[in-house]
Amino acid sequence: MEETKKTKTSFWRRKWVLILGALCGVALMLLGNSDIVTKKREKTATELTESDPLLVYASELERKIETLCARVDGVGEVRAVVSLSGDFTYIYASDSESAEREGTIERQEQYVTVGSGSNAQPLLLTRLPPAIEGIGVVCRGGANASVRREITALLSAAFSVGSNKIYVAEAKP
Repeated sequence: MEETKKTKTSFWRRKWVLILGALCGVALMLLGNSDIVTKKREKTATELTESDPLLVYASELERKIETLCARVDGVGEVRAVVSLSGDFTYIYASDSESAEREGTIERQEQYVTVGSGSNAQPLLLTRLPPAIEGIGVVCRGGANASVRREITALLSAAFSVGSNKIYVAEAKP
């Protein structure tokens, strides 16, 4: 008799543990879709973007493309993605000396620095942005062939990107 009582108690304990586990799982799924988590993700993405000049540059290009495409007749809501080749190229000032010895030319080159001691830094002349490798555009009206041609020609001319590197697609309704 006592063994049956233990079996029944053990059965109900397992059942309550399963029910409690299922409720915790549902609560976690609901919390995962809440605004608190979404806002935290957005904040993290914003902080990351502000700290990385390459991401800032790509975001600015995407914003410009979206603004430009939205002005085309027949285009509704627009989203754009840009892929870039590499990183920024930094060009520094340099000083070079050439000397000819026994028929060979020796050349020495040093960066021009500003400041002295531990504060010395190379003199930056310019920062060249990475080339645009491709542009993807998703927009309302993107299924229309004339709109696609218009957007492709516009982006090709504005950003010096070949038309084979631009793709326009229709957005979901």
